Amino acid sequence: MILSIVILFSLIMGSFSTNVVSYFSGRSGFDWLRSKCHCGERVLSIKELIPVVSYFQFSGRCTKCENFLPLYYPVLEILMPLIGTMLFLAYELETNFIFYFAFINLLIAVAVIDYLTFTIPNALVLLLLAISILKTALFPEDFLINVISVIVIITLFVLVYYLMFFIKGIEAMGFGDIKLIGALSLFTGFPLSLIALWFSALIALPGSYIIKKIDKNYYGENKIPFGFFLGIGFTICILLKEHIENLLTIYMEL
Repeated sequence: MILSIVILFSLIMGSFSTNVVSYFSGRSGFDWLRSKCHCGERVLSIKELIPVVSYFQFSGRCTKCENFLPLYYPVLEILMPLIGTMLFLAYELETNFIFYFAFINLLIAVAVIDYLTFTIPNALVLLLLAISILKTALFPEDFLINVISVIVIITLFVLVYYLMFFIKGIEAMGFGDIKLIGALSLFTGFPLSLIALWFSALIALPGSYIIKKIDKNYYGENKIPFGFFLGIGFTICILLKEHIENLLTIYMEL
């Protein structure tokens, strides 16, 4: 029964995330109450508000203008219940579940926005940082080493940014990525943050190549939406946190 409620709640939050993505990517206004058609011309009916089902029922098209809706609509609406289920099975309805679900839900929205626009909204990074600070305040274990690791990581990335800019005249990464890394590193803590960063970088180059091969209209050119891959890398590492920590413990005992 509780799991069913969690899945339903996750489905609703996944649908809400599509609203956030559409707003920050400039595709539509933000709907605080009843959602509107993606073209903004009319309020959606009840049957058009059902997550996932409505997308496939209407063949992924806006019922007013008949334009195709973005694919991230069904993807987010399917993904969040899966993540919610995994977190519930790991933590049930403990405080950790609330923190992890809220953080991942917001992080995935940020990742999709970066994929679409190559920008990371400061407002969403601040929300991620607020969640990270609150979690750190409530669970102060290893507080000092986590804060030090965040400072070191941010300093290194800022140095890389300026060195690449002055030596080669290029931006190795955007400041939005660096700010996002700070919020993510504070939330995950040491050493999980380093593993998640390594994993994100590992999938970024082949991932960008695959995206551009699959989507010929992708306008990334030589840019890499690193925030998108940070979202993937950190989400996977957060979901596998217990397994990663167990492997680290075994490795340290060898």
